[in-house]
Amino acid sequence: MENWGLILGHYELLMVDRDYVNIARLSRVGNTVAHETVHMWFGDLITMDWWSDVFIKEGFAKYWSANAHAYAIPEQTAYAMDYTRFQVYLDALDFDCSPDHCKPMLSDTPPILGKIPYFKGSAILNLLSNVMSPETLQNGLRRYIRKNVNGVSNAEDLWASLTEVCAEDGVKDWEGKDLDVSVLMKEWSYGTSFPILKASATRDGKVTYQLEACLGNISDWKIPVFRGDGTSEKLLWFTGRNGSSPEWSPNLPLFAIDNVRASSFLRIQYDDLCWDDLLKNLKTAAKDHETQGQLLSDALFFARKGVYKWPKFLDLVRAINWEASLTQWRVAFSFMDTFYHNFRYHSEFDRIKMFMMALTQKVYRHIELLDQSKWEIQALRAQLQDHMCRIEHRSCLDQVNLEFQKFATQCANSRHGTAKCVGVAPDYRQSVYCYGLRQNPKSIELVESMRKYFAEKAIYFNRDGEKLLHAMSCINDTSKLNGYINLVISGELPETIIQYIGDNEVTGQLLFEHLNKNLKQRYSVALYWLFFALLLYPTGMFSSLLFSFKTLVDDGTLRRMRLSKTYHCFRTNKGYSLFEQMLLSLPGGCTVFSGEFDSWKFFPFYS
Repeated sequence: MENWGLILGHYELLMVDRDYVNIARLSRVGNTVAHETVHMWFGDLITMDWWSDVFIKEGFAKYWSANAHAYAIPEQTAYAMDYTRFQVYLDALDFDCSPDHCKPMLSDTPPILGKIPYFKGSAILNLLSNVMSPETLQNGLRRYIRKNVNGVSNAEDLWASLTEVCAEDGVKDWEGKDLDVSVLMKEWSYGTSFPILKASATRDGKVTYQLEACLGNISDWKIPVFRGDGTSEKLLWFTGRNGSSPEWSPNLPLFAIDNVRASSFLRIQYDDLCWDDLLKNLKTAAKDHETQGQLLSDALFFARKGVYKWPKFLDLVRAINWEASLTQWRVAFSFMDTFYHNFRYHSEFDRIKMFMMALTQKVYRHIELLDQSKWEIQALRAQLQDHMCRIEHRSCLDQVNLEFQKFATQCANSRHGTAKCVGVAPDYRQSVYCYGLRQNPKSIELVESMRKYFAEKAIYFNRDGEKLLHAMSCINDTSKLNGYINLVISGELPETIIQYIGDNEVTGQLLFEHLNKNLKQRYSVALYWLFFALLLYPTGMFSSLLFSFKTLVDDGTLRRMRLSKTYHCFRTNKGYSLFEQMLLSLPGGCTVFSGEFDSWKFFPFYS
């Protein structure tokens, strides 16, 4: 936490071991220090007058920490500010459409320090920066600080200072009047969730927009939307249920895209006619990675909700000009991970792999030629390597095989960890250890020995211990893997290896067979890790798993397994609904794709 002139925190949030830290952890430490430093202005110099206004402390620190971080290391601005801010924006959309997290930004509803004041607060400040301009926002904040220095304040004090500078700088609202920030922020602050604009076209080419809410009731939002065609942008205001202006009744073709640069806080849903038109103009109207990332995120959101059919989403994937940008690939890795886990044991999985390889390999090859000192490039290259090796891309497997053999030779006699002998930067080590060991199974004793070294010696930082534990789950030796499960149950290995086995074991049967074989003998807390890993397995296994649960219910064994703790664990992750079905002995399974993947016509370029 911050104190005036003194930052206190857990050492893992403030310190790193440079021999072992990856880019994500390094950035997290830098961002934490920046976040707590911002609190010396927003939190210490001025303190909120009650917890309902915690946004003016935490939202500001979440937003401005990216600027502070980039100021300290300007050569890493693409990652420290641009990517980080986009990542926070997407997280804010997710949290604000989640029943578990959604609440008003200005509220003392528990939890006070939940996700909304931080993430939505940051996103709303980004919205204000775009509407007012960064310079006007900065001037307004200076005035706010001067007025309230060494005192307490609330959001209305902030809005008042911002309103004053808007009048001075000529910032106008939806009626052409000087912008009253308090009026603009009323629904964004005290309402819940965010708006969705639905664009629909008639056969004669007339487009209309309709307002919906992602969760709950529609609020009277005053929605700033930046519309851009790739060369210029203009700010439009959407008010009422249909926009209340001719700008929201255009005709096809649509040469511009709404919410460019993820500059507001909303999602836009297009019907098929508008979508086809948008794709035709995508390369000219959506040149920047933020706009492309926003379109991908919106489309993936609606596909997962069942609003879009998956071929519609994949049409956008095909139309995007994929480059070495984490902003694009953050969404790509999300949907490719979904495809991988839902089709990894499907008879047509080779088609899925061909699709993912074709999407990825151009950037995968090109990224080696780029500046590897840039965090964005190094982090993206590591994720691409892990992805390509996972889908058995030959050149990726050959590369990690060579690097693993060097590691095995150079680290064989190491008594001081892996950093000085592995020869690979920390971001790449997990894929090298995993897919290298899979190709060199005789090196398993070395990997086990090095993991044990870190378990005993790495007191303050995990270093490579968790990566080596993960690698142990990558071998194809079923007797070894079953042995690891038994070691978890006896308390000799961390429980996380069971989750890793579920991720990496190639048959799709091992964990289920182990559970089924030992169902009435193993009653330890490790059981819920088995369930979690099994949820990553294919649909066909759920009927057998449910049958096993029914057997337990019938003979009363289930009541002796401390399921309350298991149930609690599952409430906090994506496995909860399926686990609940198991407890109720109901039929269920993975229905993410609603059956439409029976047809492979959405892969026309691999038919």
